[in-house]
Amino acid sequence: MRKGWILFIVALAIRLVGLTLRPMHHDEGVNGFFTDQVIANGFYYYDPSNYHGPLYFYILAIFQMLFGRSVWVLRLPTVLAGSVLAISPLFFQRWFSKRAMTWASVGIILSAACAYYSRYAIHETFFSLATVFFLYCWFRFHDASTEKGAEKKAEKGVENDAEQGANHEIEKWGTWLGVSFALLVSLKENFVFLGLPVMAAELWFYKFDGLKKLTKNIKWFFAGFIPIWVMLFSGLGRDWAGLKRFFMAFLVWTKTGTSHGGYSKVFLYFFELLFNYEAWGVLGFLVAIWFLFKRLNQFMPKKIKKDTPIFPLRQIQFLSVTSLGMLALYSFMPYKTPWCILAFLPIFSILAGIWVDLKSKYDVTKWLACGVLFYSAWHLAIPCYFNYDDDSEMYVYAQTYKEFMGPVNQLLDYAKTHPDVKDKLNISIVTDSNVSWPLPWYLSGFKRIGYYTPSGYPPNSDPDLLMIQSNVVDQVHFVRQPVYRIRVRFRPWTSDFEFIWFSSGPVAETNGQKTP
Repeated sequence: MRKGWILFIVALAIRLVGLTLRPMHHDEGVNGFFTDQVIANGFYYYDPSNYHGPLYFYILAIFQMLFGRSVWVLRLPTVLAGSVLAISPLFFQRWFSKRAMTWASVGIILSAACAYYSRYAIHETFFSLATVFFLYCWFRFHDASTEKGAEKKAEKGVENDAEQGANHEIEKWGTWLGVSFALLVSLKENFVFLGLPVMAAELWFYKFDGLKKLTKNIKWFFAGFIPIWVMLFSGLGRDWAGLKRFFMAFLVWTKTGTSHGGYSKVFLYFFELLFNYEAWGVLGFLVAIWFLFKRLNQFMPKKIKKDTPIFPLRQIQFLSVTSLGMLALYSFMPYKTPWCILAFLPIFSILAGIWVDLKSKYDVTKWLACGVLFYSAWHLAIPCYFNYDDDSEMYVYAQTYKEFMGPVNQLLDYAKTHPDVKDKLNISIVTDSNVSWPLPWYLSGFKRIGYYTPSGYPPNSDPDLLMIQSNVVDQVHFVRQPVYRIRVRFRPWTSDFEFIWFSSGPVAETNGQKTP
């Protein structure tokens, strides 16, 4: 227990240090907007075109109502989820040794992707945690549905009758399995990419024994699944049509996932991420393949010592098939984003920990593991604390540049000392498409603000501040001559922004100069 708390604190510290260094990402701004809507309306209106379930927005809303509205608070839930994800392997000590799961936890703590995206206000870290929780519940359900599970319960004296004890465990873990699946469904559409490999592994290693048992006890699964699913997708009972839109979402997801738009990547994209950043993940990937073609007695010591870990091969190979299957599915889909690596990376970490412990009698194994973890730590620090807006880093994806926040922060700082500015300052934002996020989140407190395309910009509009993309600035008419203007980069693949002031009051104080 003490080791678990130490690992959690280390993970938490890594994820909290410099949490607000990086400007908000486009997706964080959108998620912050939906959070504001949940608080304003009292529920989340589920829209399948958003590609995400409602659970995360409710979590963000709770934190925002408790601790206020800020970038730090918006990212705090993901930080906590990422820290819990880091110690989640310790819950698998029922099947694997404590040493193996400690190695696995350290691997997640020092994973660049797990750390970097734990500092993001996006769904993926919660989805990864829910994935690990689902696999844990699946294993517990399998244990409960076997004769060995019933014997263990009888030996411990939990139930006088072994069969009655086994049934109780089946009901309990069938319900928890439903709960875990509901959490996955309520977070992200990617739950489909977990379900297919799990079914393949179930068929391969259990001949659908667990699934048959689950079918016989399906009422307990639905007892855990239905209440959460109905509550979240119905908008807490205020939008029952949301349940229908959930089923419509599969068509939207399929069209998006198979599209070749701006998010299309090569098949080997996730392999590039692994080999560039995730040394521990690469080890897990390699041993996942190795485990599939080995029998347990081929890599266990010939003489079993008292403290030698005895690992269940079936569970190891189940995790191998699941993780490799998810990697294959994500790789085949044209639509790829780097944070999707979190779906299978923690499972690779668990497998790497098991292999290191199995081979721990060799000193070279321990040194290899330490070297791999040190390499991972170095690649964690670079994107998290130094190159967090450098688009040459593969994990830094479509990220808002730090320089863009210069004039934005000047405006926000000025508004803090002049509260009436938010009510009086007239701001216009002109873009060639819907690319202004996260600006709407940062500027949500300003009352006189408008968002336009060049064709929709009023010809006689006379704002105090015009924020406009440089590629459309010639399409807009100025009523007054600018007193100050500055051009900054926004994010990759989009045009720069120009901040053009027509009112000298805020400019004189925030910039200390006027330029024609």
